Amino acid sequence: MTITIITQEGNYSRNISVDAAGQSKLLMEMIGEGKTHEELLRIFGDPNPSSDGEIPVKASPRILDYVIDFMEHQAKNHPWGKAFILPRVTSSDLEEYVKDKYEVEFVDLFNKGENNFTLLLEYLALANYLEVDSLRNLCLIKIAVEASGKTKYQLCELFYTNPNDLTPEVEQRVLDENPWIDTL
Repeated sequence: MTITIITQEGNYSRNISVDAAGQSKLLMEMIGEGKTHEELLRIFGDPNPSSDGEIPVKASPRILDYVIDFMEHQAKNHPWGKAFILPRVTSSDLEEYVKDKYEVEFVDLFNKGENNFTLLLEYLALANYLEVDSLRNLCLIKIAVEASGKTKYQLCELFYTNPNDLTPEVEQRVLDENPWIDTL
């Protein structure tokens, strides 16, 4: 059985297996009114693909594809779920915290020549919206690894902010709202 997810504009759709959708708390609530994955399989019975409606999400087709690919991989390789415990990050080596090669490569956009931090933030936004804890935590670990050991000016560059645009008032407000920055 599959579920069809469409972009909010309705111009793109992608099927996802029930096993993969089971990683998303939001999708499970939408399709099963709070039913567990096992209950859905009992209700729908035959696991052969057949679409049972469409669920709209606000995401670009590219990000939707990436996230569904991740969820399908996780369903196949970690059928009982996989929880990342968010560690205190002190190293810039992602593999120190994430052991699955696919997961490392999935978020290692910087080594793919993309150098696109915005793409990682889009992964994070969709994972957060869909409530896919494993992907959300993986993205957070990657962001922490990328930020580890960087100066505030390097962090501005990472987040595509011009450090020269930071007035002393804005800088102080950011430091007041995020006291952990001074510990980097």
